[in-house]
Amino acid sequence: MATDDKYDRQLRMWGPHGQKALAEASVCCVGSNAIATETLKNLVLPGVAHLTIVDEAVVESADLGQNFFVEMQDVGHSRAKAALKHLLELNPDVKGEAVQQSVTSLLEKDEGFFQQFTLIIAAQTPQRDAVALCELCHRYNKAFIHLRGVGFIGTIRLFAREHAVIETKNESDFGDLRLTEPFKELKSYAMSVDVSSSSMDEVKHAHVPYVVILLKALEQFRNNYNGRLPSTAEEKETFKQFILAMRRSDKEVNFDEALKHMFKAFKAYTIDSSVKAILDDAKSISGHEPNNTAFWIVAKAVAQFESACGRLPLSGTLPDMTADTDSFIKLQSIYRQRAEGDVAAVRASVSSFLSGTDGDSGAGTAVMGVINGMRDINETHHHHPTKIDDEYIQRFCKHAHSIALFRYRTLAEETKPDTAMKDNIRESYDEFTADETSSEVPWYLALAAWEVFREEKGYVAGAKTDHDHSDDTLAGDVEALKGCARRVCTALDLPADAVPDKYLQELVRYGGCELHTTASFLGGVASQEAVKLITKQWIPLQNTLIWNGLHSRGAVLEL
Repeated sequence: MATDDKYDRQLRMWGPHGQKALAEASVCCVGSNAIATETLKNLVLPGVAHLTIVDEAVVESADLGQNFFVEMQDVGHSRAKAALKHLLELNPDVKGEAVQQSVTSLLEKDEGFFQQFTLIIAAQTPQRDAVALCELCHRYNKAFIHLRGVGFIGTIRLFAREHAVIETKNESDFGDLRLTEPFKELKSYAMSVDVSSSSMDEVKHAHVPYVVILLKALEQFRNNYNGRLPSTAEEKETFKQFILAMRRSDKEVNFDEALKHMFKAFKAYTIDSSVKAILDDAKSISGHEPNNTAFWIVAKAVAQFESACGRLPLSGTLPDMTADTDSFIKLQSIYRQRAEGDVAAVRASVSSFLSGTDGDSGAGTAVMGVINGMRDINETHHHHPTKIDDEYIQRFCKHAHSIALFRYRTLAEETKPDTAMKDNIRESYDEFTADETSSEVPWYLALAAWEVFREEKGYVAGAKTDHDHSDDTLAGDVEALKGCARRVCTALDLPADAVPDKYLQELVRYGGCELHTTASFLGGVASQEAVKLITKQWIPLQNTLIWNGLHSRGAVLEL
């Protein structure tokens, strides 16, 4: 295993736990074409554990102008093996295997083969096989990415039956300072700082943390306004004057920070509705059921905490601010200790759920017992969780205010007329009719027709030409593709001519050609989404990216 120094920069992005997820991930890629190798390159470099390429193709001369991971001497040999060889040269930490077999036969003879992988990528795979792989991923609860590129046009489609994200990196501007509902220790400390005292010297006064300033101003405001928060413009101005009244000099940067952040004192503590929905779902699960993931077990514990306390666990982090060392460390310690207490309460509930004693009353008593310091957690529960890392519980509690859950539709649901999201497609089509630059849905429809053509004809539109009849063949393919497009559009309740002819003519003109520039772009985005799915960090695509390289435009469409 490589040292941390090798992956230092990416560790700063997704942390040791994210790197651990990558280092344990096994990725299967169906296809060894340009889009496939450009995607895999960006997964090999950050250090996925294992890579498997499934492809029956051999290297042809055309591959040399498209795929940077095959060479002249590879012509006539397995493309999967050639690509794998060159990919693994990028990072000796990564192991790999090449399977020279068609995905169609593999699905027919040994679909269990795919159960071993964390993520399955299908690159330029025919629609029928892509749909089958997606259904398999739904059955086995695997993440799936479908990639398709024709000339300057391409799509990236994600699927996961259920994808839970703790670290969405979507932090609120308000943070988690609890200014409007300060806990006992925080309020006590803030009130103990006498900014009006003449005994406080100028340097000390200029380094009172803005959190303390806001808490003192808010306490003063509430005493004068029956405990309310500032809401009207007049009340907010009054609050501002309370802050200015404590200031001694306009050179005090800490008071500038208090004025800049005073909006944080105007909003009552709330829990985002999407987070609340997750916690409500979590309440119904049983912690000792074997199929429950760590996410749902900890979510249930956090839901129990929220029911008992009326709030989520404190994140325990402080933003940068002007403060002297002693004051900042003191404030930091107050937040950290409260956060640790909240984690201990959640940990107690997790332990209870895993041991099978997850009744609401018992868990609620455990939570309140730890919070109020009535007893030590070891006295409350003798059985500690062994299947959920404590680091995971801490991380969940720290980011509980921004957790997210995504459930994707399968490719079969997308492509069947009775389950297709016709309203979304129609809305995007209406945007296109109003302004052609505002929607890329015609390309989605054109590619759908292109897939129908490929399945019915057995070849890619525009790829079957000869020197004597190339124009006639292309014209025939265009007409046939128009017919496919009319059927696709009619099935989606769109006008039969919803796809302009120029889009279809462009696809036929490409003849199924892969451009390396398009493959590089799509591979970069696809690998980025793969990292999100593997590490369970950041918010992934919802659910399809349509890329129009002709005009350097992209659009995300939920299908």
